[in-house]
Amino acid sequence: MKAGREQVFLYNFENAEQLRKLKSVLLCMKVRAKIVEPEWFGQPIGALAGLVEPVESEQGKDTSFSEALMVLHGFSGSRIDTLLSKLRKAGVGNIPYKAVLTPTNLRWTGPELCEELKKEHEAMQQGTSAHKVD
Repeated sequence: MKAGREQVFLYNFENAEQLRKLKSVLLCMKVRAKIVEPEWFGQPIGALAGLVEPVESEQGKDTSFSEALMVLHGFSGSRIDTLLSKLRKAGVGNIPYKAVLTPTNLRWTGPELCEELKKEHEAMQQGTSAHKVD
């Protein structure tokens, strides 16, 4: 996957203070932040990054979810470490669902990615593994 400018896609950040601190860190790091509106929840995450085409929304399909989700795109490993460190120092607080956009999850929607992250968290706590199968 072609690396581009660093971007962060933010889903369901309803805590105004947390969002303010998060956006401040991203601004200082010169990272583009995109608040994902609910009407885009059913779109592939790769479409937000301009890597795949948006899809026709399926009538009646529930794409809602309530968990805060942060998806990183275009970051090197060291920049991810820097971002996470700065978020801690700024007192952003816990963001349990964080992911990096990859060729595997490129066509997943935000709710699908969040569901997969929940399964991975549960599997880690139980000492097993969980992977989405397409």
